[in-house]
Amino acid sequence: MNDMFELKRQLKAAEGNFAEAEKSFAEGDFSRASQFYNHAATNYRKASAVASEDKKDEYLTLSVKCEKKAHETNVNSKIDHNRTEDQKREERKPQRNTPPVKSPEERFGGKRADKGHGGANVSDVRSVVDENARFKPEKASGVTFDDVAGLQDVKDIVRYDVIEPLNNPEFAKIYNIEPGAKVLLYGPPGTGKTFIAKAIAGEVDAAFYSILCSDLISKYVGESGRILQELFNEALKNERAVIFFDEFDAVASKRSDASDGADQEIARFVATFLALVDGAKKSETNKMLLLIAATNRPWAVDPAMLRGGRFDKHVYVGLPDKDARRAIVEKTLKDVPKKDDLDIDKIVDMLDGYGGGDITAICKDAISKAYRRGIQIGNVIEPVVYSDFEKAISCVRNVTSKEDIEKFEKYRKSGRID
Repeated sequence: MNDMFELKRQLKAAEGNFAEAEKSFAEGDFSRASQFYNHAATNYRKASAVASEDKKDEYLTLSVKCEKKAHETNVNSKIDHNRTEDQKREERKPQRNTPPVKSPEERFGGKRADKGHGGANVSDVRSVVDENARFKPEKASGVTFDDVAGLQDVKDIVRYDVIEPLNNPEFAKIYNIEPGAKVLLYGPPGTGKTFIAKAIAGEVDAAFYSILCSDLISKYVGESGRILQELFNEALKNERAVIFFDEFDAVASKRSDASDGADQEIARFVATFLALVDGAKKSETNKMLLLIAATNRPWAVDPAMLRGGRFDKHVYVGLPDKDARRAIVEKTLKDVPKKDDLDIDKIVDMLDGYGGGDITAICKDAISKAYRRGIQIGNVIEPVVYSDFEKAISCVRNVTSKEDIEKFEKYRKSGRID
């Protein structure tokens, strides 16, 4: 009965989000349209998880179609060839005594920074912030590797390629090693790729630029490359900087042979991106630039992006293993009233198959249930009990299927999924 209710809820949400996406697309608001296509894709995927066997494939197909539509909307923004370059530049120029209307790319710099996440302390002497810049480092979150459960391979890369060369440059110089790296984090959604990137920035005390890749693409010819160049220029003003490219496949997908304006703009963008990645070097002010990309679809990334010297360090960020799940549960429950005989092992086993973010959310929900009981009986301290976790987990749908995990494992071993 609960599954039927959930199915109807997700399908209704999917229809609403898809309609909103189509409306935004018709109005020319491609960024908003892409967001709603993605929301619809998520709804159909959740609907598939609770649907009957004869309907699962149908909803999964709709989910994939919505994801494709979102991707195409992001990167294939229509270019109006009826206007000259001079007209386009004039339209982008702010009118005298009139505040400039911010493009999605301009709004992006402030929007991301306002979230208050990231690994760099913008007041640190190593971080240079131009208030008028399009891209700004995010505020410090204080997250470091101590907050990351497991993922020793990621920590080793950062230690040997970044931290050790910074701490002991003379020894690194003997081996012609300079601090910095280009890392691709890949894995199912919700496994903590963004959190890891922030922890890396916190670990090396670097300015952290978190970039949603689709926002780098402009509908104006040549503008995308200039936006990207501006991002690198701003990052290199800092002594240490990390640029995190989220949803990397949105701009780094395998290139087609199509010759329309949008595809040509993407091709120019990719060429600029590769040139900047290949030429990323220390400047007078910058001693370390670390590039991190994240994707849920590594098989869709252009192989040119993954060659040696580019994003050649590939790290699979999968679902947390038993030790990692235990670490997350114990960290979340630390200093919280709980029953003395609370069976942590049983809870850890129950959470098998869930991503790190979901596990944290389930733990917090269980804590909240104990807190509410305490309020209801007159502010009496109530311990967290096992049944709180049972109730909390019943409200969370695990959208990462066994088929998804097998797909990633196949790619991890062979670099292919077919």
